[in-house]
Order: sequence, then structure tokens, then C-alpha cells
Amino acid sequence: MFGLSVEKVLFLAILGAFLAGPERLPKLAVEAARFIQKMRGLSSRALSEFKEQLGPEFENLDVSDLNPRRFIAKNLDEIARSVQRTVEPASADISMAIKPAQIDPDLL
Repeated sequence: MFGLSVEKVLFLAILGAFLAGPERLPKLAVEAARFIQKMRGLSSRALSEFKEQLGPEFENLDVSDLNPRRFIAKNLDEIARSVQRTVEPASADISMAIKPAQIDPDLL
């Protein structure tokens, strides 16, 4: 989150609590909760509008699939499975075509 570790965020929260004082701290906590609730509502509305604009073929779209790393990994997995389905029958045919060498006992 913006290059901040958990310790730094916790330190800033404690520092903010001391600076606000005990009189204003409850009001600030309520305002922070309202702000977080508004941001969640805004993001869910934006996501639903985004899906609506894309159309019915994207109704099952997961936003995390838009992450480039996840998108590439998902598509590479699909490609690997299709290659494996293609190669397995061919490898079975090759292994049946290659028979181990047998020595004719009459030649010894």
C-alpha cells in the first residue's frame, strides 16, 4: 500500500490518535468508517457499471483476471494443457512403434 509497511501504517495511526486527542478521536473514527464505506460503495458501483458496459458475454468477469500476471499464467496453463492433450497420443504411438531390440538366439 503506497510502499508503506504495516508497522509504518500502525505508527501513523497511533500518532494521529495522539494528535487528535481523546475529544476528537471518536468523531474521526466515525468519519473514517464513513469514508471507507463510501469508497467500497463507489468501487462496487464502478465494477458493476464496468461489467454492464462490457455486455453479457463478460458477466462472469473477475476483475483479478485483468491483472497481467494472472492473465498470462491462466493462458499459459490453458496452452500447456492443450499441448499435453496433443502430445500424449503421439507419445503413446511412438512408444508402441519403438520396440526393444531382441537378439536372435540362433545368431549367437
